[in-house]
Amino acid sequence: MSPYLFVPGPWEGDLATTAEQAHHLLKVLRMTPPFAVHYGDGQGARGQGTFTGEVILRGPEQLLSRTPPVLTMAVAPPDDRTRQRLMVEKLSELGCARLSWLTTRRTVGRPPGASKSGAWAASAFEQSRGTWLMEVGAPVAVADLPAGTWFAVPGAERAVLPPPAELVVAIGPEGGWADGEVPEGATTFGLGEGILRTETAAIAAAAFLRIAR
Repeated sequence: MSPYLFVPGPWEGDLATTAEQAHHLLKVLRMTPPFAVHYGDGQGARGQGTFTGEVILRGPEQLLSRTPPVLTMAVAPPDDRTRQRLMVEKLSELGCARLSWLTTRRTVGRPPGASKSGAWAASAFEQSRGTWLMEVGAPVAVADLPAGTWFAVPGAERAVLPPPAELVVAIGPEGGWADGEVPEGATTFGLGEGILRTETAAIAAAAFLRIAR
């Protein structure tokens, strides 16, 4: 299988790769140019071309539409950088449109910097040969989540399917939601028995909704 590269648009003429991408292709994978590569801009455009060792010569390309539900995950950051990275990578692989770090009364973790989390998402995008690059947004408070947000709550019933075309899912902190923190009348759903770690709950919810497509 030919390598898959994230190449941000807009595309004009031959496409440049980053120094890290070139190093991985030539030094780590030990591939000898010219060879075929696939590439995507993270915004629905995908193509197949030839890497010369310096640039990508563009070939057939297509523009795809996003398959609903368009999913935003609002997640309280775990208090561990390794767990944060795992979550970002897996949510990216699962095709989430956006990740927002959620500020709650019991949030203890500090979200990673935008460049770090963006790099994790881009790496997972390449590994999973994705079409849409997950955006990692600024922290958001529970009160600022849009109406219609689904809240994962231990012990709640399973989510009603099918989900809406655009959906925000909120995952609470390691200590759980504080009393009264989940808005009255909000849609709640459960993820089975037991209490899941924050990153596990986020990944499980995203996988469940991906299957529901």
